[in-house]
Amino acid sequence: MIKVVIFDIGGVLVENSYFPLLCQLADQSDLNLADLQNFAAPFFDQVMLGEMSEAELFDKISQHFNLAESGAELDARIGDLFMPIDPVWGYVEQLQGRYRLAILSDLGSGWINRHEHAFDIDHYFEKLFYSSRLKMRKPDPRFYQHLLSEMGVVAEECVFIDDKPSNVEAACKLGIHGIIYQNPAQLRQDLARLGVAIN
Repeated sequence: MIKVVIFDIGGVLVENSYFPLLCQLADQSDLNLADLQNFAAPFFDQVMLGEMSEAELFDKISQHFNLAESGAELDARIGDLFMPIDPVWGYVEQLQGRYRLAILSDLGSGWINRHEHAFDIDHYFEKLFYSSRLKMRKPDPRFYQHLLSEMGVVAEECVFIDDKPSNVEAACKLGIHGIIYQNPAQLRQDLARLGVAIN
């Protein structure tokens, strides 16, 4: 029986913003997107683990590619791309009070604050587990196991929703029910198959 519904943030509750910003930068500055991604990837990982700020990440991108905007300016721009996926928030409202709700998300510390402020996340979710605060990220099994321990539940009582298949596969290996998010209608159907009804 499902007792806990666990959500990722980016790509499930909120539109992904990092990759669209890189696409914008590539288009506006006539850069190769793959070069931009490959350069930024190790620094992005450091942001997700709380080892570097978002502005520092964008400073490195700005300096390396000789961009006109500073790291702080680029970091401010990404906030314009934080768009809620409204139907999924509607599901969260329906589930609240019927199930325990949690967040398990790879997110830098600055972006945590901005997401929590913009979307009032702690109003809806009992527990918030972030990679940059816990110094571990998906698909590391320790991240999921920490959630189970902190919430005092067993894997089979949980369902985890993420848009990245590798993250869902890691949860399933631990016995957590997993749903790869594609769109709101598909999510509703997959939750229903697990006995989690949404109108």
